Amino acid sequence: MIKKIFKQYKRIRNGGYIGGLKSVFENINLLDDVLSENSDSNLTIVEVGSERGFGSTYYLAKYCVNKNLNFITIDPSEDSIQSARKIINKFNSDKLKAVKQTGEDYFKENNTSKILLAYLDGFDVIFPGASVSQDRVDFYMSLGIDFLKDGNRISAEVHLETSKLIFENVVQGGIIAIDDTFYENKEWSGKGKLAVPFLLENGFKSVNSIERKRDHSILLQKVKEIEK
Repeated sequence: MIKKIFKQYKRIRNGGYIGGLKSVFENINLLDDVLSENSDSNLTIVEVGSERGFGSTYYLAKYCVNKNLNFITIDPSEDSIQSARKIINKFNSDKLKAVKQTGEDYFKENNTSKILLAYLDGFDVIFPGASVSQDRVDFYMSLGIDFLKDGNRISAEVHLETSKLIFENVVQGGIIAIDDTFYENKEWSGKGKLAVPFLLENGFKSVNSIERKRDHSILLQKVKEIEK
């Protein structure tokens, strides 16, 4: 499946990679193993940060349709969520839905249980030396956020908050994937800067390489329940 995804994405985007989603599908056997041992058809994949076109939303929705799973993609941007709805409507499945909201607000209001995979890519970070579009700055300003000044700090805080809201609802063997997360000089940085240490202390372990510098998600698999 991963080879097919790479081939199609390269042809459409001519970019040669599929970003953080690549890390998920490189390890898709971990999810397949959970499904093979679980007859529950009510498992769910959640995505925070919808992708337009042939990106994560399309391929995660397709995987859910093939495996008869629920799929929820969440994004506060009207443009992104409208695009996401067009993508999932093509599958003609009532088990897929797109919600215009921030991830943390959605999970505060909805107790989403039996999560097989949570793909967290909801709040951008600024890479050193990278340019930031005015559209992106304006979008975050519409939310009351000075992205250039506070974006990276808030992104880390948002991903930590989201992780705290969902980690107990991830099934045994399930995964929380956080995009744009890196480990250098014995420190975590990027979107998962705060969330990764929290999850590692609360029943999760890292299951993929952390050596990539870009286009990389850290995958954390639930290996034990934490006593309350």
